[in-house]
Amino acid sequence: MGHELHWLVGGLDAGLDAPRERLPLIADVGRTASGERLLAGIGPVLAVTVLVRIGGKPYLTRGAMLSYHELVRPAGEGLTDEGWQALLAAGHAPGMPEWAGSFILPNHAAPQLPAATGPLVTAPAGQP
Repeated sequence: MGHELHWLVGGLDAGLDAPRERLPLIADVGRTASGERLLAGIGPVLAVTVLVRIGGKPYLTRGAMLSYHELVRPAGEGLTDEGWQALLAAGHAPGMPEWAGSFILPNHAAPQLPAATGPLVTAPAGQP
């Protein structure tokens, strides 16, 4: 079982070959009809809290995800990872897309959790 777990965890990390000091990153993903560049960037890490049911019991889980941003630039104007990082650091990056509001709350917003049918518990340390 340990070999399979090592393979699974190693497989999850295989696509994350960018050193952490190189994050956030930006990529040119397409063009608009008028030829402008469409860019998609990942930004700072966001904390994630999710209510899940495991074995019929509700658990409050924590994790992390990268923020996601989209922007349009003139056709001849690119943006490097370093330039993107500078925009984020200066607070000049665009906000996340409107659709992200379906699963991301603004800072300090109180979540509206569904009513639990039993006590809300958190998983013991070392368990999912």
